[in-house]
Amino acid sequence: MKQAASQILKDLAGWDDPAAEAVIYAQVNAALGGVLRLSEFDDAMKLCESQRWITAVNDPLSGTLWSLTNKGRAQRHA
Repeated sequence: MKQAASQILKDLAGWDDPAAEAVIYAQVNAALGGVLRLSEFDDAMKLCESQRWITAVNDPLSGTLWSLTNKGRAQRHA
């Protein structure tokens, strides 16, 4: 899970705009070699959110989008 959480932070840091969870999953799964189970991804997202490394942005057209926080940027370099 830590590897997935680290990859989530890395991927979000490379994007200018918030991203949908499905997009994040696809990118993280590809980066980890296509072996990431959805349950592992969900656990990693929950960890990132509970640590306040990521935050949800509700968009009326796109639904929930995720964005990296300043704390997440700092954690990514820790």
